[in-house]
Amino acid sequence: MRSWIKVVLNNSTILILEEARSDMDVELNGAMIHLDRPSDKAVVKRVAAHIQRRIAEDDWRPYASKADALAAWQKLGGIRLKVLKALNLLE
Repeated sequence: MRSWIKVVLNNSTILILEEARSDMDVELNGAMIHLDRPSDKAVVKRVAAHIQRRIAEDDWRPYASKADALAAWQKLGGIRLKVLKALNLLE
């Protein structure tokens, strides 16, 4: 059975599929994110909520703009990069 976690921030809604195709996958915004370890599910939820909050509040500190923040986060790679791609913030 599939269970969904609904995250709502300032009228923006993200649905995160809690139990995806395997213990190592999470579905976010219709995209599957493969994880290295099951405990990374919590990290995906936290990062997705954080990014959605930034978008909703248009708060990019300490970066000067959304583009600067996305460029910096893209360089970090890892789960943050996977979440940015799933949210269609990067190509």
